[in-house]
Amino acid sequence: MKMEVRASIEWIRGPFVLPTLVLTSTASLALATARDAGAIVVWHCHVGADEPNDTVRRAWRFLSDEVAPPSRYILSRRAYLWDGLDEARLRVIQPSIDAFSPKNQALDDPTTEAILAAAGVLEGEPARDPEFTRHDGGTDVVKRRWGSGPTSASATTS
Repeated sequence: MKMEVRASIEWIRGPFVLPTLVLTSTASLALATARDAGAIVVWHCHVGADEPNDTVRRAWRFLSDEVAPPSRYILSRRAYLWDGLDEARLRVIQPSIDAFSPKNQALDDPTTEAILAAAGVLEGEPARDPEFTRHDGGTDVVKRRWGSGPTSASATTS
């Protein structure tokens, strides 16, 4: 497999300067050897172990040769940095997807229709207040119509 990867890297390189490669799974880590050909290689991983045990450390040792080559590691928590990896290469970027954000909350059909009408996606006026719950538990209403400025909700809590 390593010969196939090296051949692929040489083919990609050709007359070009290698780009930055962002690898997002352990399966793609074989491409980290592109660093030897001049590429900047970044491994991004959003899973880890808060408190590594023997099983986790065995898995790390098994994959350590594949994980060591990247120029940088982007992990979602500092605790996810594996034993033996260079901490100077670590950058922590927390996930930007929040399952509990207002945009991901469950809405019943009348509320959904009211929000879409208030935003101008559906024709007519909303049949009820286009209300949603904010992070702090307060409520707010959609006040801007599509095409009339930023398409975000108002910043004022009702």
